[in-house]
Amino acid sequence: MKLAQMLLGALVIVGSAGAGRAGGLSADSGKVFVGEGGIEVALVELQPKGSKKFLIRVTGSGTELDGKVLPYDLEASDRDNRYGTVAHGKNAYYIQEDRRHGSRWIAYLPGHGDHELTLSWDEKKSKDLKLKDVVKQHEKQLSDKTIEKFARFDRPGVQAEQDKALAESAAKVGKACGTQVKAAVDWSTIDEAMLKEYSISSWCEGPLEAMEQLCSAGPEARKMLAFVKTVKCRFAQGQELAIRSRLNHLYDLEGRGQRQRTSRARSFAPK
Repeated sequence: MKLAQMLLGALVIVGSAGAGRAGGLSADSGKVFVGEGGIEVALVELQPKGSKKFLIRVTGSGTELDGKVLPYDLEASDRDNRYGTVAHGKNAYYIQEDRRHGSRWIAYLPGHGDHELTLSWDEKKSKDLKLKDVVKQHEKQLSDKTIEKFARFDRPGVQAEQDKALAESAAKVGKACGTQVKAAVDWSTIDEAMLKEYSISSWCEGPLEAMEQLCSAGPEARKMLAFVKTVKCRFAQGQELAIRSRLNHLYDLEGRGQRQRTSRARSFAPK
């Protein structure tokens, strides 16, 4: 779903919520799912049933989602059901149902990349869920601009999240290679459109993952990679994603709208 459609869907929910304060917005049904670490997801379908409009509240995740009751649009297919909202100006699909082999519910939490957190339906919590309370909480967050702020593109916040993910990957390299490697993004080469479209940390993690794998192979690789101290990532002209170390040329990635990676470095010899 395109961002414009997502924003339109959010506006529909906002408009309905305004009517809801006069008795217009109401819930049809709800379910509660739980997962590892104490995460709890309340999924509430709005009336009219079949409108594909939902409210979802996440708690216990340790992320910025906690406590927010966000509007979601359902995108259904034979393979999966994806619940999409707008987060920091981008489409986000935090909650999904994989339908390829039965029904498997999954949460993709902000700051956790592609990590899948399996969710399980909780019958008791679902029965105890107070639908009206979820709707009221959503309306309050509309009124105090919590949802509007969350949907608005926050470049500093997005960059900080990407930097954190990249730093975690660099720490894994340091552990595997027995050295200290720093990773940095040249944010001046990345405009807002790129930042909205791409997961920059995912692009830039390629050489770090290659280094981690090589260091795990044996002491010779660790000795060779001791030269690498800094990995810098930037978008060059022509959308060529150049990733270089301070002393070594690792490899270049060419962006053509889809994420591409290589499993090995071209050369680790110092220039």
